[in-house]
Amino acid sequence: MATMKWFVVENDNEVGPLGPNGLRRLVREGRIKPDTLVRREDHQFLVQADHVRGLFDVPPVRVRRPDPQPMMHGPFQSLRSLGWGVVATMVAWLAVGGYGVVAALGQREQAAAIAADASKDVPLLGLGAVPSLVLFLATGVLFLYWLWTARVNLPHLIHARAHFAPSMAIGGWFVPLLNLWRPFEVLDEVDRLSAEAAADGNAAVAANRGLLVPWWLSTVAVVAVGARYEFMSHGTVDAVTEAATWHLGGAVLVALAALLAASVVLRITTLQERAHASHSDPVPLQHAHGHRGKVANSAAG
Repeated sequence: MATMKWFVVENDNEVGPLGPNGLRRLVREGRIKPDTLVRREDHQFLVQADHVRGLFDVPPVRVRRPDPQPMMHGPFQSLRSLGWGVVATMVAWLAVGGYGVVAALGQREQAAAIAADASKDVPLLGLGAVPSLVLFLATGVLFLYWLWTARVNLPHLIHARAHFAPSMAIGGWFVPLLNLWRPFEVLDEVDRLSAEAAADGNAAVAANRGLLVPWWLSTVAVVAVGARYEFMSHGTVDAVTEAATWHLGGAVLVALAALLAASVVLRITTLQERAHASHSDPVPLQHAHGHRGKVANSAAG
C-alpha cells in the first residue's frame, strides 16, 4: 500500500489525513468497510476502500502453541502416611546416632582393654555392621518409595516439565559415581516444584538448598565414615583411639543426617499436601520477574 496520506469520507465529511496504519485501525474498528469512499492526498477522485491495495489483507494470525503438558506417570497419592513413616525411621536413626556417640566415647575410654582383647571391640554405632545395614536398607526402601511418589505427584500439582523422570528417583541411587550427585538433583527438583505448586506457580520460589545441601553432604559422609571405620585396625591403643574418633564422628553424622532427612521429608510432604488441597487442577508456572512485578504493583497500590 502507498505511503501517501489518505482521507476517508465519513458522514459526508472527509476524515484525515491518515497514514496506512491509521487506515488499518479504522478497518479494525469497523469504520471503514469495502464500499467506504477514500481519497489519496495527491488525487482528486474518490475510490472504494476495497480498491486500496493491501488495506483489507488479513494479517497472519500467530497461533500460540499450548504449553507442553507434563507427562503423567500415575495418580496423585497423598504423602502424609508415607512421609510420617519415613520420619519415624529417621527418629530411629537419631536414637541410633545418639547410642553410637555413647558407644564411641566408651570405646575411647577402654582403648587399652580393647587393644589387648579384640573380643571387647565396640561394634559400629553400638549395633554392629549387619544390624546397621539391615536398618539402613529398610529405611532406604521406604525413603525411595516416598521420593518416587513425590515425583509422580508433580504433574498433578503444577504445569512444569520436570527434568528427571520418576525412574531416576530410584535408579539414580544405584549407578556408581552418578549416585554421588544425581539423587540430590532429583530431590532438589522435587522440592523446588513442590514449593512452586504450593505458591500457586510462583517461579520465583526456589528449593531450600540451605536444608538440602547439608542433608546430602552429611548422608554421603555417613557412608564414607562407616566404611572407613569397618576397615580400620584395632590392634593397638593408638589404633583403637583413632577408630573411636572416626566412630564418634560417624555417630554424630548419623544423627545429623537423620534430623535433616526428617526435615526434608516433612517439608516436601507438607508442600505437596498444601498444594493439592488448595487447587484440584495443576497451576500454571508463572514467570519469575512477572510475579515480582505483580508483587511490586500490589505493594505500591
